[in-house]
Amino acid sequence: MKHKNDWLIVIGSFLLFAIFIGFIIYNFVNAQIRENTNIDEYESTLKELKENSDAHSLLYIFPDSVNKDNVLEYKYAESDGLFDGSYLFYLVEKYNEENFNNEVERLNSIKVEFKEETKSILYTEEGFNYPAYVTIYDNNGTSEYALVNKEDSTIIYVFMQLFNESDSNIDEKYFPVDYHVNKKDTKRDGYNMYYHFYKNGDGYMFGEKPLEK
Repeated sequence: MKHKNDWLIVIGSFLLFAIFIGFIIYNFVNAQIRENTNIDEYESTLKELKENSDAHSLLYIFPDSVNKDNVLEYKYAESDGLFDGSYLFYLVEKYNEENFNNEVERLNSIKVEFKEETKSILYTEEGFNYPAYVTIYDNNGTSEYALVNKEDSTIIYVFMQLFNESDSNIDEKYFPVDYHVNKKDTKRDGYNMYYHFYKNGDGYMFGEKPLEK
């Protein structure tokens, strides 16, 4: 009789565990996407996202402020994830010639330093529909880049972390076509300018505490 009760306890525990996991997966799959397209909140949202330890970026690629009259598109979206949250931060801004050149110069100079290591933004004229500056690519489902449209002095800024392209409502011409990062981090997929990785794969965000493992 004792053995039978033991089995009932085991089966009951397994069923409770299965229900718990099913509940988590259901909520993950059906997580509600929260969106904000109010450009007046761009600066405060950028600041909050930079300070959010769940977002694996320092977002240096985005301008600290914008001329709201020149913003063509803006969207911030987030949803809860199974382990990490999903985020989209997206901006399209049109510049006059002088400000466009200044912004391209700023993008080109982006870098971070950690002790003896310096990591810089990557520039490519392949793999996207426009010349691109890349700070993160294919790193744990995260990408961050700026596309430079010289013809109309427009720059497209994109940060996506575990966010489905189909849910973004971003024009597909702004997504990578066949980009392959030419510089990879130690024992890591893709590239993340904001992290220093050691030979064993452990990583630290520049200027922040060690990554939780």
